[in-house]
Amino acid sequence: MKALWALAPAVLLLCACDNNNSNTVAEVAPKSPSENTVRACAFDPDSNDDKLHPEIELNIAEDPIFIESTTLPMEDIDLQAMAEEERMLAAFAVMPFTVPAFSDTFAGLMSSFICTREHFELNKCNWEASDAMFQHPMRVQTEFNGPQSFVSTIQSKKTGQWQTMLVAQGVLGDIGNGTHVYYEQGIPAVTRTFTRDSSGKETIAYASELTNWTATESANCSGNMSFSDIKDGRTIAFAAQWSFNGNRTSGSLEYSDSSWDEAVKLEW
Repeated sequence: MKALWALAPAVLLLCACDNNNSNTVAEVAPKSPSENTVRACAFDPDSNDDKLHPEIELNIAEDPIFIESTTLPMEDIDLQAMAEEERMLAAFAVMPFTVPAFSDTFAGLMSSFICTREHFELNKCNWEASDAMFQHPMRVQTEFNGPQSFVSTIQSKKTGQWQTMLVAQGVLGDIGNGTHVYYEQGIPAVTRTFTRDSSGKETIAYASELTNWTATESANCSGNMSFSDIKDGRTIAFAAQWSFNGNRTSGSLEYSDSSWDEAVKLEW
């Protein structure tokens, strides 16, 4: 995930290098260093251990929200220690833990097109590109509401007409708070709302017609998650909470499937 997001600024700069860009908003005053940072659960950029760490200092203008602590219980729940008949059900029960990571991968790629303080300073919040880098022409249109708030609309031209892919609302200088609405064939399909407060608590809420989930993690990498999904006439529900001691998680979850006789409950 760290590598994926690191590519995002390069992608934007490559595709937005020669267009009639305009920010059309008053210059935004820089924040002091203390206002720009928060301590949260994250990978340590100064470490090569590729592990999550509590209380890592993040720059709110540069570091996006990824609820990555949901991957920790997957590593700590020992399915092999369970009886064979329990193991299969438990394998289904832990799968929702993977949902935020898949969602964040797509969100990270799309977010590379959205206006940020860095893009604003480079005058790259409005652009249009039609080159080999994209299968279809792309454009970003950004409107500002005052010196900080903005709405970016990302569109592609697949059938001769511009079609909206994403509408993103946010605040310059703080990419940890905002709302992204993703479109399918020009129709709003998914709303992703995310928040990060001064204590380092991060929350992502994903809402669509059939799939809904909310995941929260604190600065010490403890967290909770709820998930529901409707598929093929079945309803799946999941709720979990976990704490982290710096090495391992402990917690509990409950997973239910409307086609099953009873819910699966796990503690670890």
